[in-house]
Amino acid sequence: MAKQIQPTEAAVDAALAKARTQLLEGKSSDRKIKLEVTLPVTKKRARIQFTPVAYAKMIALIQGFTTEVAWHGIASKLDDGLFHISDILVYPQTVTGASVRTEEQEYGKWLMDFDDDTFNALRMQGHSHVNMRVSPSGTDTTDQNIILNQMGSGCKFYIFMIWNKKLERNIWIYDLEANLLYDTDDVDISIGQEDTDIETFLAGAKEVVKIPAPAKVVKSAAAQYPPDYGFPGQDDEPWYTGVGGPPTGVRVKQPKGGARKRESG
Repeated sequence: MAKQIQPTEAAVDAALAKARTQLLEGKSSDRKIKLEVTLPVTKKRARIQFTPVAYAKMIALIQGFTTEVAWHGIASKLDDGLFHISDILVYPQTVTGASVRTEEQEYGKWLMDFDDDTFNALRMQGHSHVNMRVSPSGTDTTDQNIILNQMGSGCKFYIFMIWNKKLERNIWIYDLEANLLYDTDDVDISIGQEDTDIETFLAGAKEVVKIPAPAKVVKSAAAQYPPDYGFPGQDDEPWYTGVGGPPTGVRVKQPKGGARKRESG
């Protein structure tokens, strides 16, 4: 469920009033008061809508590198809980199989090449974990906190993503305007417009495309019986149909100069 990012003034006032009462009533033997503010949660969900080009670029990066790789997304907030990513941009970086390192000078120069509208729309940072789990490392958490602390007062939201080659993902949407943090389980992904997104398209295709059950394999007579038995229509030799012998219709060979007998084998 989505969580509140910052406590409201009312919640802070209530916590301070409780602490004041505990201090005045002397309910703490060591005179230390633990101040707690419970941040409420909500069942509200968010959706990230990629353009087909943006999604294709991101997947190409994830699948095309055997190392980690990082990117920015040009993002906007279309509605309450609805976010749109129109393009993916790769910034200067040095990577290994388990890390991404950015040189501040090169990164700053890269940012300065954008016009104001594009610069202000760089509101998504993503990177891959190749074939590892998508849980954030300590470095990932530190980097996220740095970005959040550097955001100006005019920034209404920021999106973080971690993906791997299995397309497992971890997503955090800091909706500062709504004072809500959406985690992975609170976020839906779509590609294209709402009425033509890929997931809806694929679901519709599965409703009309029939996949027949595998055909039952029926063994031929030649596959069921040894070659020495022979089968009807092969030649004019007589056929054995007696009790206890070969299955009905299976021929036994006529031995030279004597009575018929079933060949062993």
